[in-house]
Amino acid sequence: MGNLNLNHYQMRLNMWDDIVIKVNSPAKAILMDDENYIRYKKEQPFKYYGGSITDYTYRIQAPNTGSWHLIVEPESTIGFKHNIQIIRN
Repeated sequence: MGNLNLNHYQMRLNMWDDIVIKVNSPAKAILMDDENYIRYKKEQPFKYYGGSITDYTYRIQAPNTGSWHLIVEPESTIGFKHNIQIIRN
């Protein structure tokens, strides 16, 4: 969690909702529930969905209904732009 250039979003998602993340340069997407977000902030081991965004469009599906935290962490912040879209299913 040492990267202060991360982008944090808290959202309520239903099971099977999709989050589409579009970036203009490589980044990492981390989707986690409240419990794992607390662990993330405390720099403790945590579980998440997501991974490296290398194709500039990345899709994550909510595994269940609840409160979720999405972190978009760019490899470089120089000129980094991103867009988040939720597709309700």
